Amino acid sequence: MAVYLRDITQAYTQLETHLQRLILAYLLEQICHQYPEDTIMVVLKLLYRIAEAGTYWWAIYSKHHKEKLLMTTSIFNPCFLITTTGTLFRIVGMQTDNIIILGDSQFSALKKDELIKANLITKPKEKLDLKTLLLFNRCILSLNKDSIALHQKGQGKKIDVINVNSPKLGYMEQRACRAYVASICQPKASFNLSVAA
Repeated sequence: MAVYLRDITQAYTQLETHLQRLILAYLLEQICHQYPEDTIMVVLKLLYRIAEAGTYWWAIYSKHHKEKLLMTTSIFNPCFLITTTGTLFRIVGMQTDNIIILGDSQFSALKKDELIKANLITKPKEKLDLKTLLLFNRCILSLNKDSIALHQKGQGKKIDVINVNSPKLGYMEQRACRAYVASICQPKASFNLSVAA
């Protein structure tokens, strides 16, 4: 068994799914000279920063794991999938377009083949070993001789006293920082944080 990290390249823009609501947008300043004045775009497909883009991606990618890789959603977190058939224990954790995998090399190869069949372009897979650290969801995973360590990447250094000159902004920043650190220290907080977001 090994831990792998896979990053889907430009995940949202690769999807063929059309949006289910009308989104109008002004042309970008860089291209507006190519179109008549006052032209407005109709956004048909997913783009980053569209509120529901993450939900569309998650629905499609989790369906891919369930149908093609025969996995099932964990009862405590919908972004956590576990094998449903076979004798080997395999786990996939999805964080938008980053996927962390615990599995054997056979499962890793199957996953790659299924991504190719689904026409999804990915960056090269990374494998956690004694020399290679993995960066997942702003955390650093390292492999020791007989354990895996998870460290948050500098977020704890941002915890500070709330600025009394702008208490509302300071409170929001510190609340977000503390919530993130809590999700690292207490994994069950991750699901509640995701639901709240």
